[in-house]
Amino acid sequence: MQLTVAGEQVAREGLLVLVEARRGKEKVIARIERIVPVNEFYLEGDLWSEARRRGLETPLLKEAARRYTLAEAAVLGRAGPRGLEELSAPPLPGDRVKLLGPGELREALGLSEDEPGIVWFGELLGYQGLGLPLDVENITMHVGVFGETGSGKSYGVGYLLELLSRIPLGDGAYGALPAIVVDANGDYLDYYEAYASGKQVGEYRRVYRLVFPS
Repeated sequence: MQLTVAGEQVAREGLLVLVEARRGKEKVIARIERIVPVNEFYLEGDLWSEARRRGLETPLLKEAARRYTLAEAAVLGRAGPRGLEELSAPPLPGDRVKLLGPGELREALGLSEDEPGIVWFGELLGYQGLGLPLDVENITMHVGVFGETGSGKSYGVGYLLELLSRIPLGDGAYGALPAIVVDANGDYLDYYEAYASGKQVGEYRRVYRLVFPS
């Protein structure tokens, strides 16, 4: 896709865009994978290749050449009743593309801030205040979190536990996903200490701490 002048100022790799496919009949979410500035004076094998090889300056031609910026995007899916769905056909040339704001992304995904069964994890790059929507029904039984020492693995898992302790159920009700934490280093002791001091830990009615002799 070709960026407008305004788009060239704000677009960057990794940002999400909304494609109004089928002349606006479908809302398609895509992610910018690559941004390519183009100046037709510097095309490979063009008429001016020899002049550039000899180091000849041609400032007038540089300014007269057509310049524009292309962005390559990967299609993630189209907005459906519950998140993204597969496309039956790709977007067409000429379909309008625009950057997404936080509210527009929620709308395109068909999700509200208190959507039942959805927790919002962290914050998407480039979208201040908008987390990654996780459907608790789609969290698999076996999940791995990997990274170097100090990269935030324990913090990330602890944050996920907090989210899973208060899951929207609809009509203002909340529930918690039962959890057993095997904690060899005491990274998650704060949750028990908060419960023991009389504080509420999400929607958990009880938090137990079991200590086994080594």
